[in-house]
Amino acid sequence: MGEIYYHAQHPYTWGLLKSVPRLDAEQKKKLVPILGQPPDLISPPPGCPFAPRCDYAMAVCKQVPPEYTQMSDHHAVACWLQHPMAPANVRVERGGVA
Repeated sequence: MGEIYYHAQHPYTWGLLKSVPRLDAEQKKKLVPILGQPPDLISPPPGCPFAPRCDYAMAVCKQVPPEYTQMSDHHAVACWLQHPMAPANVRVERGGVA
């Protein structure tokens, strides 16, 4: 659990973590929601189901379901952003968010 919380690798997880209230934060700080609607599970979109709401979606995300990429012994992520074939500048700029 700690690895996912402290080393999140998926944009959906980043969004969830930004929407959790923190006890040590200023009370006036607003939570950041994940915009848009969840996908229709009966008729899901092609590609990644999170792509329509993802700030980091690439063309492949909207066309092909993501493969799982093993990040460690206990952590895998289904996201093209973390795929070894993702453009290096995308992985460096966006993949390090925690």
